[in-house]
Amino acid sequence: VGSEMCIRDRDGDVSKYSALFTCTFKVSNSEGTYDNMKVEIGDFNQFPLEYTKGSAPQKENEIALSTMNAKEYQKEPGDSLILVAGGEERQMTVSGIYQDVTNGGKTAKAILPMEMEQVIWFTVNINLKEGVSREEKRLEYSKIFHPAKVTDVTEYVDQTLGGVLDQLRLVAKSAFVLSLAVAALITGMFFKMLMTKEARQTAVMKSLGFTVNHIMKQYLTRAVLLLAAGVAFGILAANLLGEKLAGLLISGISDITFVVNPMYTWLLCPLSLMLAVAAAMILCRQTIQSIHAMLAAK
Repeated sequence: VGSEMCIRDRDGDVSKYSALFTCTFKVSNSEGTYDNMKVEIGDFNQFPLEYTKGSAPQKENEIALSTMNAKEYQKEPGDSLILVAGGEERQMTVSGIYQDVTNGGKTAKAILPMEMEQVIWFTVNINLKEGVSREEKRLEYSKIFHPAKVTDVTEYVDQTLGGVLDQLRLVAKSAFVLSLAVAALITGMFFKMLMTKEARQTAVMKSLGFTVNHIMKQYLTRAVLLLAAGVAFGILAANLLGEKLAGLLISGISDITFVVNPMYTWLLCPLSLMLAVAAAMILCRQTIQSIHAMLAAK
């Protein structure tokens, strides 16, 4: 509390702040017993979250649950939840559901009377004014409020989600390399079989004066058209299903929004696929040349 007052009254570099207190409350479960639930108490309007369902609590009888808590207690916005506060049971209404991966993903938010002995820890969120150095301010606060932990939000996100993000980057890079290899392999096998099947037609075309390059252009056109259709289908599937499938892989997160890099999505990936397909087609060129050699031998 003293930290909050110091920030509010003395530091002109702060544009806005919000103090949040995390307490443990007893919550009734489906078996008629009580579980401990970490509940964050404070003003949730200063740094609002995006709720997957519903909204932030606005009254003392409202509570917002993390995705994992909502699943565990089988609650949706509008449902009731019995919580023990101030020595008595309170019937709380679930106002919203949000995503959280901190504290095991099992958290809640409410506006409740607070007793200091119930507080596990408290957090002060701060926005600095434009032009203020975050690192200098972090070091300053680390000295003033020692032994409190002062963390830059970028560092906090890296600590909280760094492992998950690194795994996702590794999966994305591996998928990219594998997709190029598979595209080249499937293209090469398909067109090699197609060229063998159309050997007689190819021989006729060569006897009429068509060069290997002319025939290769026809096959390359087919390959590019198939590639364009595949890329369009892949982008459509990623936009429709990609975020939902990714949400199933991460505990505590059900709604993921992809941040699309147009340079990679619309240029680098299609261009790389085109080069992989072109390389496979060049390797298939030997098939057409062998048909010519076979005919010459006859």
